Amino acid sequence: MLEKFKIDIAYQTPALCEMFLSKKDNVSAPLLHSIAENLNSGMTSCESAENAVKNTASLSILSCEERTFLIELFSSMGTSDCDGQLALINNSIEKLRLYIDNAIANKNKNAKVYMTLSVYLGIALSVMLL
Repeated sequence: MLEKFKIDIAYQTPALCEMFLSKKDNVSAPLLHSIAENLNSGMTSCESAENAVKNTASLSILSCEERTFLIELFSSMGTSDCDGQLALINNSIEKLRLYIDNAIANKNKNAKVYMTLSVYLGIALSVMLL
């Protein structure tokens, strides 16, 4: 989604609400539509991002840090020129890569714990049956 925003900002420079409403094909469409509606109703970008992140049900699984990241990202969009927006999006993509790497590391760590636990339980059951 952020890569699409980069292309839109670099080549089309649409209004922020139009850009958010045009994204219909991804998982974050409800969040973006909520932000656009809040902006159209007269809220500031910070208020609209905060309200949308809090009220979007699909974001309930995110950590507090990740929600704060989304609020900061969408609050700062539309507040500078094209180059500033592109730099903001590039920084956000790098931060997202860190979040993804941390999630993968946590998944691998938890998978190893469950695998080890299941092996030990299997050994314990086999000893008890003998």
